[in-house]
Amino acid sequence: MVESYRTEDDLRKAYGERTSLLDEAIKSSVLGLSNLRLSLISLLNQASDKELASAPVPVSLTNSIRDQHAELLRQQQILQSQRADRAALEAEMQDSLRRYRETRQESAAGADAAPATPAPAAPATR
Repeated sequence: MVESYRTEDDLRKAYGERTSLLDEAIKSSVLGLSNLRLSLISLLNQASDKELASAPVPVSLTNSIRDQHAELLRQQQILQSQRADRAALEAEMQDSLRRYRETRQESAAGADAAPATPAPAAPATR
């Protein structure tokens, strides 16, 4: 790992790209969920208007509400999974940073403990 990344910042940048992709996917999912909720609310309002007017709620509207609700639940599961992936990536990055630091310390300690190259012997004088 030390050979692959010269600094901690290089390692963080590598994870940063993956993190950014997950963050964008999460933002997209949150926006999609918001739109699904608004659509479901609209369908539910239509159904309540029918009931308040003592009119039957059309089967197609009932089916649309059921389908929209099922899609909302599915998208919530996807978002939950994305957030779990993001948390796992954060934990993986922290673990990689810890291992990187340990490896750097071991490398530095090994360099300090290496025997010094002996100085060339002085020529003998007569």
